[in-house]
Amino acid sequence: MLKPFVKPLVAAVLLSQIPLPALPGGAYIAEASSVTGATYQTSKYTRLSPGVSEMTMTLNTVYTTYYYALGEPGVSAEVSALCTYSIADTKVATVNSRGVVTAVGPGTTVLTIRYNDLTASIPVTVENITPQEQKQQQQTTVSNPVVNEPVVPTSTLDVYSGIDMSRLSTHRQASLELINKLRRAVGVPAVSINENLNKASQAHANYQEIDKKMGHTEEQGKPGFSGAGPWDRAKAFGYASAGGVGETVASTGTSPSGAAQVLIDAPFHRIILLMPSFREVGIGVSNGYTVINPGTKEYTYNAQNYKPVYYPYNGQTGVPSYWHAYETPNPLQYYGKNGAKVGYPISVSTTSGGKLSHLSAQISDASGNQVDYYLVDSKHSGNENAILYIPKEPLKPNTAYTVTVRYQASNLMENSASTEEQQTWSFTTQGDAIDSLVPNGSYPTSVEVGGTIKVPGFSANYMSGTKTDVSSSVQYTSDSDHVVIQNGIIQGIKAGSAKITASFGGKDFSYTVHIKEKSAAAADGVVQVSPPVQSRDSFRDIGSHWAKASIEWARQYQVVDGYSDGTFRPDGQVTEAEFLAMLFRMYPGSVQDLQAQADSGSWSDKFYEYARYFRLGLSGDSRDQAIQRVQVAWIIGGLNGKHYADDQDAIRYLLSSGYSEGKTAATVEGYGGSDPLTRAEALQFLRNLQDKGFTQLLKKPETPTVN
Repeated sequence: MLKPFVKPLVAAVLLSQIPLPALPGGAYIAEASSVTGATYQTSKYTRLSPGVSEMTMTLNTVYTTYYYALGEPGVSAEVSALCTYSIADTKVATVNSRGVVTAVGPGTTVLTIRYNDLTASIPVTVENITPQEQKQQQQTTVSNPVVNEPVVPTSTLDVYSGIDMSRLSTHRQASLELINKLRRAVGVPAVSINENLNKASQAHANYQEIDKKMGHTEEQGKPGFSGAGPWDRAKAFGYASAGGVGETVASTGTSPSGAAQVLIDAPFHRIILLMPSFREVGIGVSNGYTVINPGTKEYTYNAQNYKPVYYPYNGQTGVPSYWHAYETPNPLQYYGKNGAKVGYPISVSTTSGGKLSHLSAQISDASGNQVDYYLVDSKHSGNENAILYIPKEPLKPNTAYTVTVRYQASNLMENSASTEEQQTWSFTTQGDAIDSLVPNGSYPTSVEVGGTIKVPGFSANYMSGTKTDVSSSVQYTSDSDHVVIQNGIIQGIKAGSAKITASFGGKDFSYTVHIKEKSAAAADGVVQVSPPVQSRDSFRDIGSHWAKASIEWARQYQVVDGYSDGTFRPDGQVTEAEFLAMLFRMYPGSVQDLQAQADSGSWSDKFYEYARYFRLGLSGDSRDQAIQRVQVAWIIGGLNGKHYADDQDAIRYLLSSGYSEGKTAATVEGYGGSDPLTRAEALQFLRNLQDKGFTQLLKKPETPTVN
């Protein structure tokens, strides 16, 4: 049965990299992240903002919108599920516990919304209709309501100017095929390309390319602006619909469908791309950003648009065994597990406006072993139209898992009682595979003509999370006749450089060896400063310290030493100059040609000479001041060939690369960017660089990085 209603229920479904305020008029927001009282019952919110300023209805219709708790600029949360609702005159309209207003009789009244100690009011007007209009309304199966949408100027941007159309077409087609393959597999209609949505998506991809930030809002007056939010941009490019517009954003990868797959793996983005109500889609691709905007022009309630979607789908094979929780908003925020390596997320979802309430769930392997999981729903940093079951640990490779869920399903557009649903289905994880090949600690990258050095040992990191030493099975090759490799030994033949490639199991790791003319003094390697010194007594103040192993590692390779009293003082602060000294001592091969230019003046002058060479933008004026953790993010990013124009982007890069796990959590906030760096933290950073294969220093690019 189809029922007409006044306002669109599925509106701009946003997954934002930044907190998002309510939009005006008809641009309602159903954020992919809900909140809980435990999370948001704080004094940081100062006002309650409805998605609309008034409600105008006719008889036999309903109206709903969303509500936001707002604080200082950038502080907001969608709290619709946590509000209480009351209406002054129930002869005019009624409101249920979820904020759905139903027209009863002609007249005016006031809807009052309360969240903790915040209150907001909305005037409600119910207009009378003639008997003939009422009869016509009852006989009309599909009725396009009159929606007072805000005026959005038509955009005149040429969104395809300067775009590689062949590349764009390839990425669009691959992304569309992947999305529709999965939509068909879960039993919802495929989406078709809509050129108006294509232009809106491309415009926003271009805007982010210029702005150098990922998100869903645009600022009027900035280059490339086409609309404040997804709904505005769709409208600006002629997508004449208040039925619903969603938006997902990911970094553009080399694989044409790579960004779409990343969005499917991220559960809050997945539920948008697989939402049953969507029928069309637009896809925009810039060098750094891929934007996918699904949409629908339907204004009416259709039960088929609220069918449940189960993912991974029944019978699916090759499902990843794990996922890193770096999604924004983060589904594991409630549990403080942002950035954690967990099992692949399992989701039950429907269209926005549907309500799914968890009753029970069980995940088990073929042997009957139960899998513990994090529950993410409207009470646990999720939202009402989806339930996520995220295994606490990575799943086993090449293993069949069975999922049984029980939940209650209801809909904001129906007054009927909720129904209890139960579903059982199975999927199989992909076989274990090598994720990366990494060196086992330090190794030399410089050798004299006629001299020899050993090749590094290697370990294979597997998708399942295991790590195995494979040194005896690695094959080594060189692209140059400047060296000869035999029996694990590299011999320098003539001056120059050679690219050494280690290969195992389909994965490669490459590094450069510099061959110098024979001299009286041996050259240092890039990573190994000098041979490890004989073990000495441990510092007497690091016995139970969390960074003991890293401190002893750094001492072994003479990156640092302790104080004359036998202490290391691991929690003492590090100055900017001291951190540069530690860092560059680890990479002498990258700075050895600069030595003659910098071996005079203050002890730290040469390190600032190195910093200038690598374009780090450090003048030395702050050399004796404690270095902040955010500065470390800038420095490490720069030396890895990244130039970020924003502190948060630099921190995100550090977290996503595994160079840091944050101070309290693997998030921008948990990283503690404004905190001073300690001696122990400095060494942990340096060891992480080695463990992740950061073997050579690169110059910081002159232009900002876009991904």
